[in-house]
Amino acid sequence: MTYEGLSNLSAAVRFEVIHSEIRRRICFLIYPPGQRLSEAALALEFGISRTPIRSVLARLEAEGLVESQQGSSTRVTKIELSALKDEYELRMSMAELAGEMGVIPAAEIDFEEIAQICDDLQKMKLDPRAVEYARINLNFHNVFLRRVRNNSLRTLIDQMYFKTSRIWLSNLPSMNWTEEIDQFFNQVVMMRDLLLINDDRGIGLMQRHVINSSFIRLMKYNSA
Repeated sequence: MTYEGLSNLSAAVRFEVIHSEIRRRICFLIYPPGQRLSEAALALEFGISRTPIRSVLARLEAEGLVESQQGSSTRVTKIELSALKDEYELRMSMAELAGEMGVIPAAEIDFEEIAQICDDLQKMKLDPRAVEYARINLNFHNVFLRRVRNNSLRTLIDQMYFKTSRIWLSNLPSMNWTEEIDQFFNQVVMMRDLLLINDDRGIGLMQRHVINSSFIRLMKYNSA
């Protein structure tokens, strides 16, 4: 990916593009826990000054994805398995609340994306890869996220997803790929069916189930 012309965008759009890309790299473990993030190197890559990079890193720190101390470098935060239970419970509560508040009806593009997700999952059975699984999972998260009606709740749901999703990618190599892909596929299909009938509360409860079942399996793999 190239970032030519990024400096020509408005400050707000440029910030969101850079923030989204660095957050994606952290989520996909392209930047693993503990990796140092250089303002100078990132500024050079994106073709901008260090000031907007510094602002992006400040937001990522507020989101719990990086940490820095005065006089030292910024590093990607470690994955704290002990803190996941509370964070997953919060994610489940927010998903259910989104359904209770009413969701935005799905559009044709959402169903097209869900169909693509199902197709991608079936292809993964032939060539399972952790980063590809993470990409598909992020796409599914975004389909649900776009349905959340309340802007503040949407922001919180998104932040908590990125804060917890890295743990999955770090554990995927030891998981039963066929079982994981089949379960994920079935959950996507159930979400599609709920979106088709505009079952707001059901959509929230289904997303809560997705999060909860993921956490249960994650704990199982880590206790094995």
